[in-house]
Amino acid sequence: MELKIDRVIETVLYVKDIERAAVFYQQVLKLPVMVANERFRAYDVSQQSVLLLFIEGDSVKGAHYPEGYIPPA
Repeated sequence: MELKIDRVIETVLYVKDIERAAVFYQQVLKLPVMVANERFRAYDVSQQSVLLLFIEGDSVKGAHYPEGYIPPA
């Protein structure tokens, strides 16, 4: 059986400086923001994928937000 990947739904990147990374993805790459807070950003990539940015080391603990719960990674 051959394995075929049709698309990547989510990509997660860990960054040291979320604000600096946000400037790059929003202003340089012009990605629309889906969700943004002090811990992470979610960007729409061509209405087919989501790019998630998390602060490096911060995802070892879970967090509750109005949008839902993010479990620890």
